[in-house]
Amino acid sequence: MYDWSTTWQLRLASDKCQHCHITLSQRPQPSDYFVSDFKLPIVSTARDLGVLMDSRLTFCDHIKSIVSRGHFRAMHIWRCFYVKIKAFTTCLRPLLEYCSPVWSPTSVTLVNDLESVQRRFTKRLPGFKSCKPGN
Repeated sequence: MYDWSTTWQLRLASDKCQHCHITLSQRPQPSDYFVSDFKLPIVSTARDLGVLMDSRLTFCDHIKSIVSRGHFRAMHIWRCFYVKIKAFTTCLRPLLEYCSPVWSPTSVTLVNDLESVQRRFTKRLPGFKSCKPGN
């Protein structure tokens, strides 16, 4: 491989190269591989094109990595959603509800006008665009 890469003037980053022995047996066969004079380190898990592969090709580490990143992203989405709801309840609702027992709307038009503020807010939240009043 090294001879081929030098013939075609493609420099190998030997410090980024690794050796992973893929086998179904319990004991991997120890072998030493070299790129030029650099001995490749033996690893049990290697990343290739973003996929983590272990020596038995079970992909357990890859799946665990995906699950971990998925939980992390889901928590970020939840935090953003939660912050928006909290902002609504602490900033807008007091404005809409202040002294409402005194000025309580008696007509459907006025009730709809007040509720239009909440509908406009919730329609901008992901997944709430198609929600209809009363659902």
